[in-house]
Parts: sequence; C-alpha cells; structure tokens
Amino acid sequence: MSRPSILVYGATSYTAVNHLLPYLVNHPEANKFDLVLAGRSAERLQAANTLIGGGKRELIVCDLADFDAVGHMVQRADLFINLAGEYSTAGWQLGPYAVKNAVHLVAQVARAGKKYLDLTGEVFWVEKQVMNWDFLAAKTGAVIVPMCGFEAAPGDMCIYQSLRTLQDRAGRNVGIKDTTNYYAIRGGISGGTMASVTTVADARELNTHEYSLLRANLPHPKPYPKLVIHTPEVPGAPSVGGFFMFNTTNIPCYRRSWFLSRLGPNVVSSTTVHAADAACENEPRHGDNIHFQEGLTKMGGLNITSTFKAFVFSAIALLFGGLYMYAAWFRSLLKPYVPPPGTGPSMDECINGSTKVTNVSFADNGLVVVTKYSAKGDPGYAHTSKLLTECALSLILPPPKGTTLPPLSRRGGVLTPSTAFGQVLIERLRRTGVAAIESEIVNFTSIDSKKDD
Repeated sequence: MSRPSILVYGATSYTAVNHLLPYLVNHPEANKFDLVLAGRSAERLQAANTLIGGGKRELIVCDLADFDAVGHMVQRADLFINLAGEYSTAGWQLGPYAVKNAVHLVAQVARAGKKYLDLTGEVFWVEKQVMNWDFLAAKTGAVIVPMCGFEAAPGDMCIYQSLRTLQDRAGRNVGIKDTTNYYAIRGGISGGTMASVTTVADARELNTHEYSLLRANLPHPKPYPKLVIHTPEVPGAPSVGGFFMFNTTNIPCYRRSWFLSRLGPNVVSSTTVHAADAACENEPRHGDNIHFQEGLTKMGGLNITSTFKAFVFSAIALLFGGLYMYAAWFRSLLKPYVPPPGTGPSMDECINGSTKVTNVSFADNGLVVVTKYSAKGDPGYAHTSKLLTECALSLILPPPKGTTLPPLSRRGGVLTPSTAFGQVLIERLRRTGVAAIESEIVNFTSIDSKKDD
C-alpha cells in the first residue's frame, strides 16, 4: 500500500523554508508519508528542497491561476497545505474583488474529494468557500479546513476541549453559555498576517460578522468593540483583558464550530456508516446559545492586569486599528514600516516566543471549566507551522490510540479545526510536545454543595 502524501504549495515561502518544511522532514512519523513541494519557480523549489536535506522528492511547478494545471496537481497528493497567501487578492473576480491564491485549488480539491488546509485569517474569503464548496465537498468527501494556524485553531480547540471536559463530567445535555479566550503571546510581527489585515481593510465593505460562516441570513447584533474584556474571577484564570485584534477573525470560526457541532446524526451519517461512528457518540455538542469573547492579557513585555490598563491599551489599539482599517492614507504612511508577505521575525524571536491561551467557560448549569493551551514558539510562524503540520497528519495518519476523528471529518465539507480534527489533534499536540492542553472543572465541589443545600 502506498503511503499518504502531503503537498505543500508555497514551499519556497518564508514560513515553509524556515519553519514548516524542517518540522515536516524531521517529524518522528516522517517515514509514514510522502512530501511533495509545489510553487511557481522550479529553481526556487530545488533550492528549498536542498535546504531541507535534498533527496528524491517530487517538485511541481504550477501557477494557481491556471485551473487545468491545478487540477493535474491535485491528482498528485492526498492532502494540500496552501501557504500562498494572501488568499483573496488578484485573479478570479468576486464582485469588485479578486481571488488569486486559493480559489482554483479549493475548487479542484472539492471536486476530487481530497483534503485542503491553509492559514488564512480573511473571513470574507472563507465565507465564499463555505457558500461555493461546502455542499460539493460533503458529497465527494473532501475536507477543507481554513484557519489552521494561530488564527483561529488554538482558541477553537480550547473551546472544544472545555466543552468536552464539561460534558464528560456533567452529560451531553449541559452546554456552555459564555466562553472567553484570554491570550498571552510573545513574538515578532508577521508579514503574512499584516498582509491579511490590509486585505481585510481594503475590503471592509464586505461587512463580515460573527455569523458570516453559517450560510444563513440570521439576525445578528451589530458588533461594538469592547475596551475591557471581563469575566468573574475564577481560580487559575485571568479575569480581565484588553482588546484582541484577532477576535473578529476567530469568533466567526467559533460560531461555525458551534453550528456544525449541532448537526443531527441523520446529517452527519448520511454517507456510509463508519466503524468508528459508535465512538463518536461522545463527540461534544454545543447547546442552543453561547456567547464568545476574547481578550489580550500579555503581549511581549506588556502585562494587562487591571481594568485601567485594559482600558488604556484598548483605547490606543482601537484608535490605531481604526485608522489602519478605515484610512488608506494611514496605511500608506505605515507601509514602509510594515513587514511584507514572505518575511518574518528572526529565528531567535521565533524560538523565544510563546503562545498561551486560557479559556474560561461558564456552563448553563453553573459549572466553570478552565482550559489552558501553552506552546513554545512565536505564534505566527514557529508554533503555527507545527500546529498546521499536526492538523495535516491528523487527517492522513491513523489516530492516536483512544481517539477518533469527528464524524464530519469523515463526511467532508468546509469545516473548522475542532470539527475536522477534534480529540485526534489534541492528543497529537500533547504527544509531540507541540502544545500542552489541560482542562479542568473548577469550584465544582462548591457548586455541588450549594445544590445539596
């Protein structure tokens, strides 16, 4: 039997050459899959292959604007990692906007029933993929998972693990009503992330919101940024944070996870019944209502430990962010100081960086769950590359003992990290040391005591 294969498109990019490819070729399970490198330049692909040790490895030159060439490329591998961002600029037109770096690849993957992952943070582009390819992917078994990096996988997996911990203890009829992710991060500025932010700023009239990824015109409250993120004090968790700029990217992903988790068994199991379906009876399922929020507690040397600090930081961040998002002249003024796509922080910054997320979730029966996600490495590059790799391996290698992929992952569709990878990814992150993820119900005894009274 041939080994499964991973194709990395954008294999000559900064992220690929410095982080993703070295981790892939040195992975403990590297002998269980084949690696294919793809991009626009044969010379640069050969150089990238040499940098990771050379050897016989298939190299594919392909322009993502060439639909037929992309179709041929899709036949060469089982899973595709697309690092060629931004994902929504120049090329195929969507109204006044154009899409270059992923639309043909996603389309061909959906048609062929293959697997696709990327690092996009561009919600309006993901919305188009949901509308265009979710139904077809579900028919062909294709698994399409955008947002597999710092935006928005750590937060999504934290909420998933909190829900799982809650329902393992209190039953599947108990849901989360309020959940907050607090971020403490250290790392350099990502050129790719800034490019995505600029793309979103240029397309702000697309008006994405929390419910954008649900394929439904549901009524939604107009979002107003909060200067202070606050939750009741819980042992071992923050209770105050400042404005977190990626919440507008992450929360639509979480809302789609909420929606997908609630699909009934008749929808999930409409294809061939899998032997592991019985084990998925315990897959966590969200309740009717949930409120999401995110806050920043630490960024580099800045610690946000009080309401006053949160207010001041958020006011400055929102003023700066508002100007950047809504004033083209301000973006032009800052352009010389913003790292371009394909560049990133130094290796020392990446190695010495850190990614920590604390999720505080309040259940509708009064229980409180705290989940902590802790990883070494710069959030946007070092950690994201390892996280993305483990997402890919979750789909093509046998799951760790005692785990199974969520049922939607076996059916297909445009999914989210938690609904595609579930406990398989969490266990892989733990076993490889990529991230430590711990979850517990706090003040459980006191709540039980109150009930007994």
